[in-house]
Amino acid sequence: ASYWLEKIPKLKHVEGVLSDKYDDLPCELKLLSLYMSAFPRGHTMEKQRLISKWRAEGLIAPDMRRTYEEVAEEYFYKLIDMDIIRPVPRKHNSEVETWCCVNNFMLQFLVSKSAQKKFLSTSQSIGSARGSENEMVKRLALHQHYPELPTLLETMDLSHTRSLALSGTVNRIPLDMFVHLVVLDLEGWRSLDDDDLLQICIRFLLLKYLSVKKTRISMLPPQITELRYLETLDISHTRVAKIEAYGLFSLTTLDLRSTQVKNLPYCMY
Repeated sequence: ASYWLEKIPKLKHVEGVLSDKYDDLPCELKLLSLYMSAFPRGHTMEKQRLISKWRAEGLIAPDMRRTYEEVAEEYFYKLIDMDIIRPVPRKHNSEVETWCCVNNFMLQFLVSKSAQKKFLSTSQSIGSARGSENEMVKRLALHQHYPELPTLLETMDLSHTRSLALSGTVNRIPLDMFVHLVVLDLEGWRSLDDDDLLQICIRFLLLKYLSVKKTRISMLPPQITELRYLETLDISHTRVAKIEAYGLFSLTTLDLRSTQVKNLPYCMY
């Protein structure tokens, strides 16, 4: 994208206009806009799932007069009004659910701006995140694999990374280099297996959001109960058929759609 911005003056002008509009946004809308750069082109997401990720990340300040959901929904529709995201209506059980996707043109701008602000690095921008040895990577969203990626990650300080999203054919990711993850979104990550999930449950004790949607996961390990701060767990569209977990008392959202799970254990959450 930066190549064409340099070569075509009209696109450079458009980038300038978008930058001015971005600079005029309130602080929280800036953060939420940058956060949308975490999603790959064409990816659709549920409104409620997006709001759950915002909550886990702490991107919206508490409002004493309104619930978190009311404030988050207001911001969600503001992002639609600004054409940063676009609604994608879907029907489920005769009800229309609100899904969304990122405006493709805005996505390119946000990926660039997010890397510039050191807010979030993607497969496209990760090279620019490599700087001094003490430079920390706060958030990573890797949806495209290239051979140099694992080696590049090993040169970076990932000990303070709080959010990680992996999908598709991305592989050889050194999960043991991450320590303080709060959000782990592995939807559609082809390399994930049951052993990886076990290690995740043992290692990432600060997780508030965990998604293994559309992966090869076939079981939920008992060690999932170690994730005492977990608020959202998405195991939909997996081969999980049974849950034997107790004491997830922080859990507010559990997605079991398209699984074989029939019953939940007493006092699971």
